[in-house]
Amino acid sequence: LYLRIRMFKDDLESALAARAGLKEFDLSPTPQADSAFLAYLEQSLVIHADGEKLTADVLSSGVDLEAGQGDATVWWYLLEYRTEATPRAITVLDEVLFDQFDDQRNIVRVLHSPTGRQRTLYFAAPDRDPITVEFG
Repeated sequence: LYLRIRMFKDDLESALAARAGLKEFDLSPTPQADSAFLAYLEQSLVIHADGEKLTADVLSSGVDLEAGQGDATVWWYLLEYRTEATPRAITVLDEVLFDQFDDQRNIVRVLHSPTGRQRTLYFAAPDRDPITVEFG
């Protein structure tokens, strides 16, 4: 499974600093920053494939150059979640930045490549309900 996640850089830096007990965090495309992000993500975005909890690896990250000029800087990560076989169902609980904002909203778009079917998942703080998508 592949995941591309985008968020405002300053919001993510605040979340990573708070988690590490630091005054500030300088986000960069480095193994140290990737490790801090993955530790945060492990707590705030949980994905199960056919009941098995998955963990992510960072493939790449950086400033989103497609964000409009004048907008706040957007940071993205491309992640890979490895599975033994193509899953029949995934369950997602996305609480990214819920610890920073009481009104945080997250949208996850799921694309099943073999069939081209798409599903949009919506997560809103403070709700903490996972959503299951079946591909069968």
